Amino acid sequence: MAAGRAPVAHSRLVFGPDDERAVLRTLRSGQVAAGPEMERFEGDVARRLGLRGGVATSSGIAALHLVLLALGVGRGDGVVIPSYVCGALLQVVRFFGAVPRLADLAEGRFHPGPEEIDRAANRRTRAVIFPHPFGEPIDLSGVRALGLPLVEDLAQSLGARRGKGPVGRAGARGGLLFLRHQDGGGESRRVIIGRSAISRSSFGPIRRAGGMFITDTWFG
Repeated sequence: MAAGRAPVAHSRLVFGPDDERAVLRTLRSGQVAAGPEMERFEGDVARRLGLRGGVATSSGIAALHLVLLALGVGRGDGVVIPSYVCGALLQVVRFFGAVPRLADLAEGRFHPGPEEIDRAANRRTRAVIFPHPFGEPIDLSGVRALGLPLVEDLAQSLGARRGKGPVGRAGARGGLLFLRHQDGGGESRRVIIGRSAISRSSFGPIRRAGGMFITDTWFG
């Protein structure tokens, strides 16, 4: 490396006194998985996004699993995802036996537009998973107009705003992913999924245990 040149970090997490106090409070509570701190986290993020409620899960891919389960995605169904995306989306779609329908990126952008999504969809398409890439809040009005169930992936964009409101409110189902080296940091990942149409009772035969939701076919 040339003298005087600093490396460009892949990601740099910033922690402050509030974070330190939150960690210490959790450790002192003796409940590092489920408990009051997790419930406070669920409520705080849901309120920030104007949602009725949230559910914390063990990982981002587990949250996507729950959302697709709630949407009734099954074998042979289609799920549209961008062609440039984290591999977790592809994995969870295939777990259901569904068919990933890859949508090309719009010209000059890091995400597909309504036209690209419409071309990728077919009569068996049950959902569109749409990440807001690199913190950029995308206008999803054109995607919503297609009439397909929309899952917003906020792995890289929690806190981003478009117009008067935050991203994460456009989809019929929403997924807020805290992934390592992204928003939340750390090996232990927490995810909130929520929308006014979703509640804990929406997931059918799913029970909560140890801070996670468990199904007969758990993925994540």
